[in-house]
Amino acid sequence: MNKLGVLCSFTMVSLAALCSCRLSSDIVTTGSLPKGCPESVDSLIAYQRRDGNRCEGIFNEPISSPKSAQIKSLHLGRPPEAWDLEALKIQIYDLKPTDRLEIEFPNQGYLINRFTKGFTSEGFAFEQPTRWLSEANVDAQDFNARAEQVENGQVFYLPVILDDAADETYYFQIRFNSPLELKTYAVQLNDKVIYSEPGNPNISLNIITFKWTPERKYPADVYTLSLTPADGDPVQFKFRHNPDWLR
Repeated sequence: MNKLGVLCSFTMVSLAALCSCRLSSDIVTTGSLPKGCPESVDSLIAYQRRDGNRCEGIFNEPISSPKSAQIKSLHLGRPPEAWDLEALKIQIYDLKPTDRLEIEFPNQGYLINRFTKGFTSEGFAFEQPTRWLSEANVDAQDFNARAEQVENGQVFYLPVILDDAADETYYFQIRFNSPLELKTYAVQLNDKVIYSEPGNPNISLNIITFKWTPERKYPADVYTLSLTPADGDPVQFKFRHNPDWLR
């Protein structure tokens, strides 16, 4: 891909508030997970152990319940429009077995996590079978994926790279537990804004979908996604970017 200027666009969806809480700058990423991962259950598409290397299926309880704000998805490249491939190839550089990885299809209550295969010295690479996704009639466009590391109490997000995707765009989805009026969006590197765009302070949002296509000149480093509400302190998330991850 030729060098591109930074392209950033926002798609905003208004949803009913999931719960009533005051937004703060505290980022809470831990939440409730299904209590167990049975080896088998009566329903073939229910959440259970698959192929001895992951847990996958439809569950009947929420994946997480953040107190304020949470990145629900960060992936590089678009998911397929339909499950016409036998497997979805995913890769995450620098991910360790002790880090957290979840693939979620929230509208249909489908979760994939607890991977025990695919880890190497470079990170994580896995071919996710699409058989059970097709069996459960899961919409591919409902795709959410989140990989995160915790270092000294700070959460860092790693992009889930979709190898079959054709673009070089980061896709973010941020969820708030109460509606929020945003004034500005910004991507920062070493506390310097490298891109910003005004928000719409007249629209209250629960979910924000954010896309960023970086120029290759931006180095491998920790970046900050900063969301400034119309009334309150910025909400910030740390994520890792490396130009070598672009195709």
